[in-house]
Parts: sequence; structure tokens; C-alpha cells
Amino acid sequence: MKAKNVVPFILFSLLFCLHVQGQKELEGLIKVGEQELKNKITFKQDIADLPFYDLEGEKMDMNKVNSLLDSYKFFPQFYINENNEVEAVVLRKMLDETPSAMAKMNSLRMLKKKTSESPEALEFSVKDMDGKSFELSELKGKVVVINFWFVNCKPCVDEMPGLNKIVEKFKNNQNVIFLAFSFDKKNNIELFLKKHQFLYNIIPESKQVVTNYGVRSFPTNLIMNQEGKVVYKEKGFHHDTIFELENTIASLIK
Repeated sequence: MKAKNVVPFILFSLLFCLHVQGQKELEGLIKVGEQELKNKITFKQDIADLPFYDLEGEKMDMNKVNSLLDSYKFFPQFYINENNEVEAVVLRKMLDETPSAMAKMNSLRMLKKKTSESPEALEFSVKDMDGKSFELSELKGKVVVINFWFVNCKPCVDEMPGLNKIVEKFKNNQNVIFLAFSFDKKNNIELFLKKHQFLYNIIPESKQVVTNYGVRSFPTNLIMNQEGKVVYKEKGFHHDTIFELENTIASLIK
């Protein structure tokens, strides 16, 4: 074999091996379709321990996976075992004909929620617009509902009427606390509230909390259970966010 042909041959062989390796990982697993997605699938392994592959069968690191998911040009195709546990994931292009657009987005949101889960909330000690103090360590035993927002965030404003309805529904339950963290200055928020109603306990100038929680997308909603564990986290405002928030709170206070 001529020397000039050696490098292309080696590259081809390497790609072929990666493809075969990816295919072997998927052997015996069930490709999740529209119907299976409606059933409950579980993540027994941590996301970081799951193998992710591209369509060529090449294994991907989590930085690449997160970058592609954040672009919303790809969606995860789950592969499960007989116990409905996810064993592997292949990233496919949104432009692929199947499954349906709804199934693609549901899969994407399911995985993004899982990757953003935090096992324990981070401590904070803050004061709201009225000077009332809140310390996370003192909120144990309560359900803590948190919203990250800022005054010039249109999706944040769009979801406020729905968030206000949730506050009204649980306003007589002292074991449910609603906090809204914004990096805006207090006077800017006061001007905002003259035109918009927001019934959460609003924490101004809370950039440090926003940073500590790694929030980069607004709005972001999360819920902590009575043990201080984050059990719900959603980036952005979606048509079913309010429904999910309300149902999660209700399930925790039963």
C-alpha cells in the first residue's frame, strides 16, 4: 500500500470501528418510539454515565452533547432495556422525518430536565422587596418554588399571569413558599410592578444566587421538596410549564 493511501485507510478503519462499537452498544435494546415515549421510561444511570452516540456510531462527550441539545437542532433517541431503563442515547437531527415534532420535543425536554437536575439546593440568605428575610436552611419542611427572571425578559412577563394563579391557589398553605430572584435593581423592579403584577416574593439584586444556581436561560423555574432537594427544573417558558409546576407542588403537599 502506498504511503499516501495509509492515512485515509487508517481514518476509515477508525471510523468503521467506532460505528461498529456504537452498534454493539445498542444490540438487544429497544428503540423508543412514539408509543414507548408515552410510557414511563427511567434513567437508572446518571446522565454522565450514559453512552451518547452520533448517527455514525461515534461516542460523544457531554460537552458536545449539551452543545447540540442547546442548539435545538438535535433530539435524543432513547434506547431502553426490557425494564424501560435508558441504556444509551443517539442524537438525531430535528429535520429527520420521524418521529413526530411533538415526540422530538418531548424527548429533548425530558433529557434536558434530567441533565439540569440538582440533587440538593444551594444555600442562600436574602431579603425580598419588603425587607422580609429568607434563608434556605430555615425553609426545610416547606415546598420552595423559585423563579429566575428579569424585567426586560418577555417570556418571563408572559408566564407571570399563570404563576400568579398558582400563588393564589396555594396562598393559604403556609408550607409552600414562592421566591422570584432577579438581578435587577430594586427601583427598576418597583417601576416594573406599577405595570405588571407578580405575586411571588421578589428578591432584587440577587445576581450571586442566579450565578450560584448556574442559571443562564430566563425564565427558569424550579421546585425544592421538603428535604431541600430539587425535584423540578425547567428552562424557558413552555405551554405546559404552569401545569407542570402546579401538579408538582400538589404532589408534594399531599
